[in-house]
Amino acid sequence: DLMAVIAVGDFNVEQIEKQISDNFSALKNPDNARQLTGDNIDIKDNKEPLVSIYADSEQTSTIARIAYKKPAEKQGTLGNYQHSFMNNIAASMLEERVNEILQKKNPPFQSAGIGYDNFFLNTDTFTIYSVPKTEDFMTGYRAALAEAFRAVQQGFSENEYNRAKTNLLSSLEKIYNNRNKIESDNFAEEYIRNFIDHEPIPGIEADYEIYQNFAKNISVDDINKILKSYITPDNMFVTVTASKKKNIVIPSKEQLLAVYQELLNTKFASYQDDFSDKTLFSEKITAGSIVKTSEIKEIGLTEFTLSNGIKVLVKPTNFNDSQILFRAFSKGGNSLVPTGDYLNADYAAPIITAGGIANFNNITLQKILTGKEVGITPYIRDVDEGFSGSTTPKDAETLFQLLHLYFTSPHKDKESFDAFITRTKQLVDDSKRNPSTEFYDAISYIMSGNDPRNKPITKAMIESLNLDKAFRIYQERFADAGDFTFVFVGNIEMESFKSFLSQYLASLPTKGIRENFENVFNDTPKQAIKKDFYKGKEDKSSVVLEMNGDFIYNRKNIYILDSLVKILNYRLIDKLREEKSEVYSPNSHENIQKYPKPEYGVVIRFGCKPSKAKSLIKTVRRIVQELQSRLPTDEDMQKVKEANKRQYENNLKENKYWLQHILGSYYNNLDVKDVLHYSELMKNLTKEDIKLAANQYLKLGSLKEFVLYPEK
Repeated sequence: DLMAVIAVGDFNVEQIEKQISDNFSALKNPDNARQLTGDNIDIKDNKEPLVSIYADSEQTSTIARIAYKKPAEKQGTLGNYQHSFMNNIAASMLEERVNEILQKKNPPFQSAGIGYDNFFLNTDTFTIYSVPKTEDFMTGYRAALAEAFRAVQQGFSENEYNRAKTNLLSSLEKIYNNRNKIESDNFAEEYIRNFIDHEPIPGIEADYEIYQNFAKNISVDDINKILKSYITPDNMFVTVTASKKKNIVIPSKEQLLAVYQELLNTKFASYQDDFSDKTLFSEKITAGSIVKTSEIKEIGLTEFTLSNGIKVLVKPTNFNDSQILFRAFSKGGNSLVPTGDYLNADYAAPIITAGGIANFNNITLQKILTGKEVGITPYIRDVDEGFSGSTTPKDAETLFQLLHLYFTSPHKDKESFDAFITRTKQLVDDSKRNPSTEFYDAISYIMSGNDPRNKPITKAMIESLNLDKAFRIYQERFADAGDFTFVFVGNIEMESFKSFLSQYLASLPTKGIRENFENVFNDTPKQAIKKDFYKGKEDKSSVVLEMNGDFIYNRKNIYILDSLVKILNYRLIDKLREEKSEVYSPNSHENIQKYPKPEYGVVIRFGCKPSKAKSLIKTVRRIVQELQSRLPTDEDMQKVKEANKRQYENNLKENKYWLQHILGSYYNNLDVKDVLHYSELMKNLTKEDIKLAANQYLKLGSLKEFVLYPEK
């Protein structure tokens, strides 16, 4: 009687209702069933602050929270919606200020912010949180409190409020414009929250209208007033979770409260918002042109060749009215950079992203992009460089402007570089406290053949990064746009899109050079390897097994290997989890690459008790040997074919799938029309194919066994 069954999808309602009834109506409550008492539980008030400090050696970061208890608001009322709007806006405005601090040299914390949430049934909390630097807690704690109290004391400005509500309404508009094509799982999650948390579900149409009215009628003074009301002398508590390691000073209760009281009584200066409207793209450029157009009508794909040599592939779809996805690539990547400069090449793209674009640092850029639903990320990988990103139809031109600027006008910013180094060093340092991070880093290094380009990252390596070198490498990698291939998929209006191609992409500079990567990397080890690691104290082991080798790269082999790994996964779940009940979440997956050389890897992962690791590895070996010696069962084949069919049918309705398929086809020199013949691969898959593949790909002679144990 405490249960709900939620079904959302394209199905026959009567049939699904009958299935639910057949499967669940026979269930009965136990005798003397416990009664829910939650509605009658109240969190007691407290006059003096409550403080809890907890330290653990495997805690990767330190987090401080100052919270104020409030009576819970009744869900589903217009007043509750209004408070939600105001709280979200306030959190967004403080987040913008915090992000500015994070862009400064040597920022005092890793992150900070405020939030208003339901704490427990009848109690809500307003919370100020901070993630200080792990080895300098008090500086970050103090700085985060100072910014929160500055906002409470002096309030937010009209300009900050306008940016925050513009961004909020823009994100809602994106959902609203796609309201007729919302995925079933989104509805299901919404219904679950309604059942568990009583969250109202008026629908996006009502949400959008209500929030537009709030934006018109609620002033920034209203938000500043409600923010002040949250800070109270009673019903306050502080929690700290910290890393328990050498050189880390954990604060005492007295220190926490003394700093809190000091800052609460401090008179802060107002935040100065010096931003004024600026134009993102002011360059005067000479447009290029589209010199060749060809259509692949079978899959609705158009291929354009631009006057500077760029190839563009465009597939308009109607799957999501608010989505355009894109990727771009050019062969070369880090392989063309000397090994001594590899680290700077590896971090060049994120350094540029952190620095901003054209004449704008990242702080200013984000304010210029207020209300724009656009994201773009440059990358430089081992054998290629390029971009990934997304936008909406209304912001497509902004995406193209950003693309042009990332090619021609990256922004070198010393202050943001210093801040990037500080943040990244802290992230690396914190990650080393997680035994799993060191475990997987070590595996990656071993599987790279101990390639110097794949060494686990250390703080010293981050400190060695050089802004001038990283900037020069980025410019070199993106100096010639002529050998780039772009793929766009989504709700695309072709005529306006073609004008953007001519204006912003065809105008990019080119040198007429078509680069390729060089194979400067160590070979992946093919022999068997056994290595045990001892890290951490939790009574649990992580097991990673891998079999790898050379691969003949074509669609058929990819499909057969994928099907084999699905069947392997069924067996692992049946034998390890269901029968032995001795593992946590066993899974397997394949890694396949064509460049720099065609290779595959089949990876098996699971967690277990340390005492069971070796015997479970033997069980995995037996599972593999069984796949090699016996044909798969009819049930295996039916399950894998049904799974592949369902996946294929769903994929054909997803922009993400089409983007990956088109990109992968051109990147790996495969026929993009192969997608039309996928049903033939499914139909022709035989038991003999699976058995042969098991012998070809699941080579126990190449088995790598990596096991993480707790420290002795």
